[in-house]
Amino acid sequence: MKSRVAVFSVKRGIKRSVAEALDAVQWGAVLEQGKDCCFKVNLTHDLLLPGAIVSPAVTRAAYEHMKDFLGQITLTESSQVVTDADKAYRTSGYEALLRPLGLPWHNMTHHPYSPAAIDGEELLLPDIVRTQQVVNICVMKTHFRSVISGALKNFWGFLETGRERFHVDLSRKIAQLHTLIGCRLHLMDAVVAMEGNGPKSGSPKEVGLILASRDPVALDAVAAHLMGFDPQEIDHIQECARRGLGIADLNEIERIGDAADMAPLDFKPARENFVARIEGRMRKLRGEGRQLRGTPLQIMSTGAKLWYAFAYRAFGTERRVRRFLAQTRYQGEWGDYQNR
Repeated sequence: MKSRVAVFSVKRGIKRSVAEALDAVQWGAVLEQGKDCCFKVNLTHDLLLPGAIVSPAVTRAAYEHMKDFLGQITLTESSQVVTDADKAYRTSGYEALLRPLGLPWHNMTHHPYSPAAIDGEELLLPDIVRTQQVVNICVMKTHFRSVISGALKNFWGFLETGRERFHVDLSRKIAQLHTLIGCRLHLMDAVVAMEGNGPKSGSPKEVGLILASRDPVALDAVAAHLMGFDPQEIDHIQECARRGLGIADLNEIERIGDAADMAPLDFKPARENFVARIEGRMRKLRGEGRQLRGTPLQIMSTGAKLWYAFAYRAFGTERRVRRFLAQTRYQGEWGDYQNR
């Protein structure tokens, strides 16, 4: 049976397109009515940069469409060594737009984790995924480690603090996370995506789409194709397909929606930035295949955080963001926050 991926244009508004995409994949058939649910959003940059994170307008549209069917909905993400998720919640406009609706914010970093066994090893996972059903809300963007970041890569945020040490085993870890955490609904914000040096140093790219699927592998395969990349050459997509987590073959995926036949775009691919090059050299010194831990990891993490903050201002990213926010046609997604 073919997997189904909904692809809708936002020409009639973000709220309507999110509802159409969710309805097209029959979201109510895979979620339990009345049960509490966490929305795992991508909030992995605490400096305002459209395309690096999921727009609060897309998340709000999903919340408003599903809130009467579900129990308590909680917005969740975790901090990284280079990103304070609580700060990202504020600077992105999430707090201003969603807190008045009574949507709780849950930074997993500040809450308990418990071990889960897989492949003869243990991963620490947040307790919230054991008690609540999960809706995966991701953003379409390039990534220098994984070519693209979408539904599959968004689960990286469920790993404990210090997950940078798993970069050497990225594809397998992503597959393990999707094996352990049951999630049957995935929504992608591709209204404003990111191209170039993602996930944090790229440029916003207006695409104007909302995608949805019950199959995260199929969703990412279609997204990769639309971005101009071959999903057969993206390791983490193929690893998840090999484990039976979804379908990566575009011939076995049914695309539906008013933008289902959209031709591929030409996204600029991501390249390693300064931080990635330094990390690579440190890994070589430590030994190929060995995780960074202790002092080397602390040094790399502190340096990375300082570099991203410096680069955002010194290399003109902040100016480009302000210019983009002033000019974008998607005022309902980002325009409300241009004075932040």
